[in-house]
Amino acid sequence: MKQTYRISYAFAMLAILDLMAYTQVVIICLTNNPAFTKLPVSLADLQLLLQALQDANNNYNAGGGPELLALRDEAQQALIVALRKTAAYVQSESVESLSKMLSSGFQNVPPPAASGPLAAPNILKVMNNGTTQVVLRLSPVANANSYEIQWTTDGGKTWVSGGISSQARRVVVTKLIPGTVYTFQARALGGSTGASIWSNPVSIMAT
Repeated sequence: MKQTYRISYAFAMLAILDLMAYTQVVIICLTNNPAFTKLPVSLADLQLLLQALQDANNNYNAGGGPELLALRDEAQQALIVALRKTAAYVQSESVESLSKMLSSGFQNVPPPAASGPLAAPNILKVMNNGTTQVVLRLSPVANANSYEIQWTTDGGKTWVSGGISSQARRVVVTKLIPGTVYTFQARALGGSTGASIWSNPVSIMAT
C-alpha cells in the first residue's frame, strides 16, 4: 500500500505577516510548476488577494479603528479561503508524492513520529536571487519537518546560521555581501535524532 500525504492547513492560524510571507512562497513555487496546471484560483488572483491584505494591513496600522480592522480581517479571510481551495487541489494532485506536494510551497502534515534518523538532504541548486541574496533548492527528506542552512566564508573555520526553512524547494538566504564566496551546507530537522548530518558543501559568489 502506497503512503499518502496531506497538506497542513495550519497556515490559517498564522499571524498576518507570516501568512503574507507564506502566500508569497506558494505563489513563487506554483509559478510555472508543471505539476499543478489547473489551479482553482489563478496565481494572478492569489497575488491580488495578497496585495489586498497588505494594503488593508498597512491602512489599519496607519489609522486603526474598528472599520479598518474589519476590512483587514475580511481581506485576511478571503486570502485564507483562496489558499484552502488551492491546497485542496494540490493535495489531490500529489497525495502519493511528498516531493511533488512540497514543490507547491505548501507544507505537509508531519507524521506522528519519525521512525529513525533522517537522511541528509542534497543541495540540488544554488543561485543568486538579486543583490545580497541566494536561493538554495534542496532534495526533500522523508519525515523532516524543516531544513537548516549554515554558511562559511573562511573555509569552514567558522560557520554561521543561515536560518531554518519549512520547505526544501526554495530556501532564501539574505544579507550576504556582494563579491564574497559563500559555502553552504544544509541538514534536515526532525526524526529520532533531531537532525541529519550536514550535506556536502556547495559554494557561490554573492552578487
